Amino acid sequence: MGKATANLNSALDQLVQLLQQETALYQSMLGTMDPEKEALVASDASALDRASREKESILLKLQALENQRCAMADELADMLACTPRELTLFEIARRVGEPHAGRLRQAGDILKRLLKTLGEENRRQKEIFDHSLAIMQEAFALLHTMTATASVYRRTGNVHSTRPTGNLVSGEV
Repeated sequence: MGKATANLNSALDQLVQLLQQETALYQSMLGTMDPEKEALVASDASALDRASREKESILLKLQALENQRCAMADELADMLACTPRELTLFEIARRVGEPHAGRLRQAGDILKRLLKTLGEENRRQKEIFDHSLAIMQEAFALLHTMTATASVYRRTGNVHSTRPTGNLVSGEV
C-alpha cells in the first residue's frame, strides 16, 4: 500500500469518526427536545433556560466538528483530484473502495434520517412556541384593555370616564 493510499485511508477514517461524533451530538440534540417541549407547555422558564443552554452547548460542539469536516473535505478533495464543492458523502463513497464506501454511505444515511427527524421536531417546537406566544400576546392585550383608562375631558374641564375603572376580579369591578 502506497503512502497516498495510506493517507487517503487515514483521512477517510477521520471523516467517519467526525460523522459518528456529529451523529452522537445530533442525537443529544434530539434528546433535549422533549424536555424543552415539556417546559414550553408547562411555562417553566428555568427548565426552558436549561434546555436552551444545553442546546447551545451542543450547537457549539457541532460547529467545531463542522469546521473540522470542512477542512477534511478540502484535504480529501486534493487527494481525490476534485473540488470540495463536488464532494458529498455519497460522491466520496463512489470514488473510494470498501470498507470506507459502505461506512460513509451508512453514516450519510443515518445523518440524513436524524436531520429529518430533528427538522420535524423543530417545526413542532416552533408551532408550540408560536401558540404560547400568541396566548401571551392575547393575555397582555386583555390586561392592557382592562387597565387603560377610557377617560375624556368635558367642556367644563372635568374628566368623564366612559367605563368603570378599578380592579377586575372574577369579572366584577
